Amino acid sequence: MIGRRKNKNLLFPILVVLLVLGFISPTWAQDNPSKRGTAVPVEEAPLLDGVLDDAVWGVAVELSDFRQKDPDQGALVSEATTVRVIYTEEAI
Repeated sequence: MIGRRKNKNLLFPILVVLLVLGFISPTWAQDNPSKRGTAVPVEEAPLLDGVLDDAVWGVAVELSDFRQKDPDQGALVSEATTVRVIYTEEAI
């Protein structure tokens, strides 16, 4: 029982680290290292339904104009991509 409790206590920090690395590692492909995003705090989380029509997305800072790493370093991406990061007291 104690072993399971330790595993549950470690699960959250491991997930947070993986999430952070997931956001950081794609930025290594960017030619402009000074380009940075800002996570914006919000009171209420959006509904995660695949439709980005919640008002909270309007306050988020949009990142775009990404570049490729592979197969053509520095070339424009083939699909337009935008990223917005918001967070509440409980979640990113």
